[in-house]
Amino acid sequence: MQPLRDIPISRKLLVIILLTSGAALLLSGAAIVISDTILYRTSIRNDLNVLAQIVADNSTAALSFENAQDAEEILASLRARSHMVQACIYTADARVFARYARPDAPPECPQAVEADSERITRDNLFLFRPINLNNQRVGFLYFDYDLGEVAERQNLYAALVGVIALIAMLVALLVSSRLRQLISQPVVQLAESARFVSKTKDYGIRAEKLSQDEVGLLVDAFNEMLANIQQRDAELRKARDELEQRVQERTEELRQSEEALKQQAAELARSNAELQQFAYVASHDLQEPLRMVTAYMQLLAERYQGRLDAEADEFIGYAVDGATRMKQLITDLLAYSRVSTRPGELSPTDCETVLKDVLMNLEVAVQESGAFITHDPLPTVMADRSQM
Repeated sequence: MQPLRDIPISRKLLVIILLTSGAALLLSGAAIVISDTILYRTSIRNDLNVLAQIVADNSTAALSFENAQDAEEILASLRARSHMVQACIYTADARVFARYARPDAPPECPQAVEADSERITRDNLFLFRPINLNNQRVGFLYFDYDLGEVAERQNLYAALVGVIALIAMLVALLVSSRLRQLISQPVVQLAESARFVSKTKDYGIRAEKLSQDEVGLLVDAFNEMLANIQQRDAELRKARDELEQRVQERTEELRQSEEALKQQAAELARSNAELQQFAYVASHDLQEPLRMVTAYMQLLAERYQGRLDAEADEFIGYAVDGATRMKQLITDLLAYSRVSTRPGELSPTDCETVLKDVLMNLEVAVQESGAFITHDPLPTVMADRSQM
């Protein structure tokens, strides 16, 4: 069985209405039954007191003349009261004078006589009253009355209250089945809207507002929450689209940069290849003329060494030395043109010597420009001398 808090709100309202109505009806019915029981007991007690007074007044003559038969006839008139168990008349000295008894009554009257008293138990009312004549006590009267009619009346009233309560609860059920929709229908519609939003993730729907009460305020708060979520989702989608656009633009920029780098690399490779080809062709084509110039200069230096003046010998030496260095430069240029196809061999290279050779090659240019070149001591490094 589901707890009350877990059942649907429409059934919960129905249960609450029925329980409240039933409890109110039962309490009201119980109050009516208890009140009627008390009043009916009081009415019986008052009626018996009046009856006892009448019987006592009618019994004075029989007691005075000690006519027991008249006394028994007086008591026999109580036979009309079916709940009278027994009635006894005592003399002044507490001796049983006359008696009326129902078939199921005790075998005899009580021996102990009380002057004026009454006692009520759950099932019986016991009554003692004095019988007086001219202010003199001539005897006593005793009633034993069965209160079964009180229980019968109590049961009848309880049954009536039960029937009335059942009818009232059925009427309350019929009425509440329509009235409870005023509360349950807006709540159920709100729950259905929440379930639909949770399932479809569609934050564009809105719950219908059917009243201006607390449920209506709840519907307003729910719709406002959906509006906030919808706005936030729209902003998130916009930010995502902008981010995707920026990523695409950045990707395109990177692609274009990569293409440009590839193109530049290809251009550089082509230029380098053309330069290598030009260097190879130029150096190769210059080797033969330079070899001839070098050979004739060396031959000139060998044949005419000392036959010309000192200045002519110096000029011839410069020419031979320049031709030799030019030959070495061409050889190095050929080696440089092949550097991309074979790795260079590294060897200890004196940077001082390299610088000295460079200055000798640039001696004329330095003199013409009027430059003055200085340098610090240079180390020996592992390098390809032809590329330095």
